[in-house]
Amino acid sequence: MRVDATAFVRSNISGLERYSFELIRAACRLQPQLEAGLTFVGFRGDNFVLVETEFPAAKIQRLPLPRKLYTQFYKYLWPLHWWYKTTELMLYTNFVQFPFRSRRALVVVHDLAYLDIPDVVQPRNRWFLKRFVPRSLTTSGVQPLAVSEFTKRRLLEEYRLPTEPVIVANGIDYQRFATPSQIDVRRHYGLPQHYILFLGTLEPRKNLLQLLAAYEQLDEHLSERYGLVLAGGGGWQNETFEQRLAELEAKGQRIIRTGFVADEDLPALYQQASLFTFLSDYEGTGLPLLEAMAAGTPVLGSDIPPHRDVSEGTVRLVDQTDSRQIAMAMTDLLQTPPQPKQLRDARAQAARQSWDVSAEQLFKLIDKLEP
Repeated sequence: MRVDATAFVRSNISGLERYSFELIRAACRLQPQLEAGLTFVGFRGDNFVLVETEFPAAKIQRLPLPRKLYTQFYKYLWPLHWWYKTTELMLYTNFVQFPFRSRRALVVVHDLAYLDIPDVVQPRNRWFLKRFVPRSLTTSGVQPLAVSEFTKRRLLEEYRLPTEPVIVANGIDYQRFATPSQIDVRRHYGLPQHYILFLGTLEPRKNLLQLLAAYEQLDEHLSERYGLVLAGGGGWQNETFEQRLAELEAKGQRIIRTGFVADEDLPALYQQASLFTFLSDYEGTGLPLLEAMAAGTPVLGSDIPPHRDVSEGTVRLVDQTDSRQIAMAMTDLLQTPPQPKQLRDARAQAARQSWDVSAEQLFKLIDKLEP
């Protein structure tokens, strides 16, 4: 099986990259013979160190052009190469059939943000996805995959698909997040003893302005005790957020930005937090919620369909558009943390959503499409 290497050669790991890596790693763990049959397809100049380290038996195919140049060719001269289809089964984990099509294709769609909330998607990405997702999903020989029930519903609403999407869900490595970490992230990242955590890309759909507004509304004794930690890489369209953040910092609010967090530090970052907040306006799934649930950390999430689907009533969800409601929920969870049984229920819910389950679903689809 060939695999589009796009998600495996990027320097920073976000949700899409984590999905791609963890799904393939779980598949190779369950069926070790699979690794030798994988070919990761990339470009001249791509950094394949992750593939070479984690999947040493796999093959690497480097197309002769640099990735940026080929992408321009793909975007603007697509009729010249759209006729070609490889006969090999190919897994595309990044929304579209790229760099070329397959007669037997598994195409993963993570969300439809480019249609549902287009104003907060980078224009070039919005144009690309609106143009090529439908082309990638509606040709013969394609099996669409969705990472959640929500994304599956949206695909069926938006496109006339030849085959119903199959859910190959986001999962977690439960033991990794549930096992107590010995890493002192407070010292490494300069964090306060007690902190409220947000983890994710700093972009508009993460609803960070409402999080800042809610934090400002906390009683003084709570904001003095609990710092607000914003962990993750910078995003886009953040001018208003940056301005508001500077205003709060000038007032003496304890808000810490860590920048990108190393993958090995994530369990400790969740476990040592007093509260994890994830108040996005829009998500395709709820992976950070699951990771925090597995870590045993109290969770406050936005009341959106993907979060309801993954948490099933085990964590607190609020109207993310109401900063006062968010502040009240934060106050409740900080002053009266969830009972041990509530945290155990959340952990049990997280444990049911493992990468092994997703990998087993992938195997069924591979068996279906293999000759």
